[in-house]
Amino acid sequence: AAWQYMWPPGRTLPQLQYLDISGVHEADDSFTLLDTSTIVERCPGLQILKTSMPCSTAQLAPLQRLTSLQHLK
Repeated sequence: AAWQYMWPPGRTLPQLQYLDISGVHEADDSFTLLDTSTIVERCPGLQILKTSMPCSTAQLAPLQRLTSLQHLK
């Protein structure tokens, strides 16, 4: 639910290249799943994504649309 407040509909951050959400854990109430679709839509220029959350293949699939993504940590 927190993603909707971070990136409300229509808000994009095309210049964002590095996103570190490694301090967010799956057990946190507001971040139960890594919403990669929203990240891809809102941050099309992302080059580095750092997360500590476990991700399924389905969750990682949208990241293939980020042509600038160089590192997934």
